[in-house]
Amino acid sequence: MRLLHRSETLIVEGSDVVRDLRLADGRRVLLLGDVVGGLGSIASHTLDDLKQLEGRFAATIVDERRDACLLLGDRFGQLDLYYQRTDGRTVVGTDLRLLPIAHAGGAFDQVALAHTFCVYGHRPAKKQTPYRDVHRLGVDEIASIAAGRFHLEA
Repeated sequence: MRLLHRSETLIVEGSDVVRDLRLADGRRVLLLGDVVGGLGSIASHTLDDLKQLEGRFAATIVDERRDACLLLGDRFGQLDLYYQRTDGRTVVGTDLRLLPIAHAGGAFDQVALAHTFCVYGHRPAKKQTPYRDVHRLGVDEIASIAAGRFHLEA
């Protein structure tokens, strides 16, 4: 893991960053995954323009002035973003193995497991995961982390 941003209340770590850009308002954009075209001019655009990019990606938008960040996926939710709230902090990752539950264990979500094996065959539905305390960011959802608070926006 590589340290991408650090402040008193916010740490962003990751690997395989496709691009490290700035939006028109100065916020830093860290893109992970495969983005098709449109990146050259993103610095002159807004969050809405970023949400319209084509490809399979996740983005972290860091507002260094406010010590806050936004997390979002592509408009079809092709790259999973998982989050877990534990001990007053939020951990977000593109793989369940990156979250604390992978090391500490946790209670299974029986409904999600039943749905996995009986309906979909390979994964829980929509925003569920096999674990009760871990969730997946939904399509068109944006997670906001500011001043230690976690909030979902639709």
